[in-house]
Formats: sequence, C-alpha cells, structure tokens
Amino acid sequence: MLLLLAIFACKDPIPRPDAQDSADTEVEFEAPDYLAGIDCGPDAIDSTADPATGECYLAEQLKGGIQLSINANCTDPAITALGSKRHLVMVPNETRPVLWLHLGGSGGDPSKTTTLGSAAMSSGYRYISLAYTNAPGVGEHCRCEEGPRPVDCAELTRAEILTGQDLSPYLEMESDEAIEYRLLALLTYLNALDSRGGWETFLTDEGEIDWRRIAVSGFSQGGGHAGMIARDHAVNRALYFSSGADSALLAMTEPSTYQSCTSDQECGEWACCPFDDLNCTTAPVAGGLCNDATVIPWANSGPDTNGDGLGDANASKRATPPERQFAAIHRSEPAWQTSPEVFELWGMGDRYIDLDTEQIGYSVDAQLFSLDLEPNTSACSAHQSMGTDACLSIHPATSQPALLPLWRFVMDLELD
Repeated sequence: MLLLLAIFACKDPIPRPDAQDSADTEVEFEAPDYLAGIDCGPDAIDSTADPATGECYLAEQLKGGIQLSINANCTDPAITALGSKRHLVMVPNETRPVLWLHLGGSGGDPSKTTTLGSAAMSSGYRYISLAYTNAPGVGEHCRCEEGPRPVDCAELTRAEILTGQDLSPYLEMESDEAIEYRLLALLTYLNALDSRGGWETFLTDEGEIDWRRIAVSGFSQGGGHAGMIARDHAVNRALYFSSGADSALLAMTEPSTYQSCTSDQECGEWACCPFDDLNCTTAPVAGGLCNDATVIPWANSGPDTNGDGLGDANASKRATPPERQFAAIHRSEPAWQTSPEVFELWGMGDRYIDLDTEQIGYSVDAQLFSLDLEPNTSACSAHQSMGTDACLSIHPATSQPALLPLWRFVMDLELD
C-alpha cells in the first residue's frame, strides 16, 4: 500500500469514528509523543559526487526543432549532485515567448519526458525538463526509523529544494543545488550558447527568473514543487500530474483521530500500521496505529511573504490564479484519495473531464482531468503512467497517449 505521492500510505478513507461516545461524553485518548514529530537529524543531499563527464551538451535535430541534453555541471561547476542526469532542452523552429518548465518525479530522469516535450514544442514552447535534486522523495526526507518528522517537514523541505535557502532543519543541501539556481544557471548557459535564441526573455532585468513567462508542470514530487512555485509566483500556467501538494498522517494534523490497533479489522477500511512503519509495508506485531492520509496544511496556504519557507494567509491568496492551474489524476493511483481536495482548495473546482471517454475541444471550460486506462506496460503502475514516456497510457481509439489531448488543450489555451 505504498503511497507514492504522499508522506504516508493508506487505504480508501472512511468517516472517522466519533471522538465522543455521545454528544455529552468525551473519550480520552493518549496519542504517542512521536505524533508531534521526531527529531532524528537532517537528511543531506550529496553534493560531493564526481561531476558528469563527456561532452557538455549533445544535440539532436528533430522534425520542427532541436533537442539538447546538457550536463548540469557545465552550467556551473559547483552543481554536481545527481551528475549523471542531464537537463533536457527542446526548442521548436517557431517559438512563443513562454518557456515550459517540467519537474519530474522522485528519481526520475529528464530524458524520459520527451513525449511531453514534443507536445510542448509542437505548441511553440521552448521546453526544459530540469535535472534537479529529486532523490530521495520528499516523503523519504520527512521520516526516519523512529517515525515521521514534524508535519511542517514537507513544506520546509520543498522550500529549501526550490530556493536553496537554509529553511529546513530536516534537510542539508548546498544552495547551488536548488531548482531555482539550476534553472537560472541553465538559462544563462543557453543564452551564452545561443545568443540569438531569446533565452534572456525568461530573466528579469535584475537577472532573476521571470516566472510570468514560464509555464510549469510537474509529476509526483515534481507536481508538489510546481504547486509551491505557483503558490509563491504568478506563473503563465501550471499543470499538475497526480499531485500538487503532499499529504500527511491524519493523526498528526488532527490528534483526536488517533486510534491504536493490532489488526486492520479494528480500523474499518483504514490500515493498522506498526508504530515504526507507518508506510504499512509490514504487519503490526506489538500494536500500531489506524492510519489514513489527509491534505497537508501547506496546501491551504498563500505565498511565503516573509521568507521563512512557510506559506502565509490561505489558498485564496495563491500567486497564480485558479483559472491558470490544471491537473490530471489517475483514478487507480493513491493520489485520487487526496489530490482532489487539494485542487478544490485552490479554486479549481470538482468537475473532472474523463479522458477515457470525453473528447476535449478548445472551447471546453475545464481544469481537472482524470483517466483509468491501463499503463502502457504491465511493469508500470497507474501512478507511473502519469509521468514517464514508457508508462504513458495509450488510448485505444487513437493509439496516442491518453494525456495528449489534455497537454494540447492546456498548452494552446489562450489566457488573458
């Protein structure tokens, strides 16, 4: 029952048993101390790895454009983490003044996202699938052997991975390994490599990233990063595959839901998870906790206005307005349990276009999409079918990726 998108795994949620026997009688409970979060020392992102070797970039001519594979350390020698993964850059012959930035999932390789890149290129976008510090996943950063770290771990860890600022006590990383720094270094490198390519368009006069000219998409871990970018910056548009934010153990956000257990039968449709294995990969031996996932608090926050890594106000204050945000979820992946609540919080509604059966026209007023088609190969999960080339579900009526109509709809949509 491993929940790939969230911090913890769970079964389908059901209404929690009341915390009271009646309206007048409260039930006392004693939740274990670790539900407040375990201090088990920060994780570290290894930035001492040997830099990638070989040509700084490899170029391939495509129909309608060019594809580049670029060593991150060539954009700045200080960037070495995950050095074997190269940035993927795809440039059409005819370009629009918007860059499409994609952030892959945990452990993912940008070279496995060319199908999305081809769609972006055909719509006139320069496309970058960024090689960033995506291993391990945020969920792995936010737990240790003793139990989960505090519930603010995911938000602060993402903020540090994005900005490189020392914001998270749960993570240690060099500032030049951050997503923003890597993107800035890549844009500067591309501008030097192709001085007439217009790459400076995506930088402000102060030499910073101009998010207004960037469309951002993300899958899984990358979807959460895209969600936080769109929270803090007014991007051109945002597209989330599977996830836009994290989830957390319900008992950590609402302690009154805590219920000890020794078997799944005691938890209804929830799972009974060992105290030392809340991912539920083993059966409880000496007792455990009835486990369910809920939306993490940062999903209902606005931009970080004071620079502490934590969002302020509420989701109605997100920098990117609802009409510029779009999402797709596979109905057989764990994200279907929590992501719809996230997207509704962000003002995107609750109406889902069914990509299995409905044709999308460019006049359709839609922001949310779902599908339930099998992945392209049996080796892939439903979750993986939302993000990597080899796993994309193929629609039987078109023999094309089932997500392709969605990509084209979002990419070609004229936004004021």
